[in-house]
Amino acid sequence: ISQLNEALSLFHERGMIIHLTSTEVLRNTVVIRPQWLIDSLSMVIRDSELHAYSKDEIEKVGLEKDYNKVFKEAIASRDFLGYVWNGEQVEFLIDIMQRTMLASPWNFDDQEQYLIPSLLNNSYDTDISGISCIFDFSQSFLPIGVFQRLVCLAVAHSVKFVDRSSKSCSPRIYNDFACIEFEAGLQMYLKECKKEQRIIVQVDEEGAASKAYSVVNAMLRKLNYDVMGTGLLWSIKLEDPEDGNLIDLDEAKQRSLKPWFGNSKNTEETTAEAKDIDLNLFLESL
Repeated sequence: ISQLNEALSLFHERGMIIHLTSTEVLRNTVVIRPQWLIDSLSMVIRDSELHAYSKDEIEKVGLEKDYNKVFKEAIASRDFLGYVWNGEQVEFLIDIMQRTMLASPWNFDDQEQYLIPSLLNNSYDTDISGISCIFDFSQSFLPIGVFQRLVCLAVAHSVKFVDRSSKSCSPRIYNDFACIEFEAGLQMYLKECKKEQRIIVQVDEEGAASKAYSVVNAMLRKLNYDVMGTGLLWSIKLEDPEDGNLIDLDEAKQRSLKPWFGNSKNTEETTAEAKDIDLNLFLESL
């Protein structure tokens, strides 16, 4: 068995096969034609105008509402995914989309659905208020898809820990913005600023500021290790609520800048391990 695993790992590293090991479903499946995986994912992640499905066929199988929801709200039902993948390797493909942070569970109304943020093309142009934390990627760059993967992680965590019986907990997701009740009582806003190459995190209540900063930082580390090959570089600036100035993280720590450090039970920095840890265990540790 050990020699088999070593061989699979070698072939995977050389791009000859795809063999992921983070869950049992992934461990038990070896993709010997990587192009098949690309083709399968492109059945979902696609431009619905350039690569449209036959509406007559969609209506014939009773999935018109599901189709509209996918390409208008970026929420895919289990039935729709099973249809576009012809019922083949559906659990594997759903699992791999979640592990690569291309999708996250969207079970806010007790149906098996998945959020796929990369399908969204609507922008959010309304200013929001609250205390801010800036994740600045301008010294390198902020690749396309990083923000959407961050949203996937935040939603996946929200599904686990927020009371889904409350309709108010359902996130609002745009191409460049998300409003997510990350945990009960912790409303968090995420905003991607493409021109400035930064991600802004805001919260309404100062008592939740440190939790929001440390959790998002841990999530960025996780997707950096798991998806980006540790190629992401960023710096962090925290807003001083006294004058609105942005303070570098190291200086903020030295000053024990409130509310980010040292003034409440919520200011203990999240130290969740990001490297070589299962995604579900990581989310539970936040």
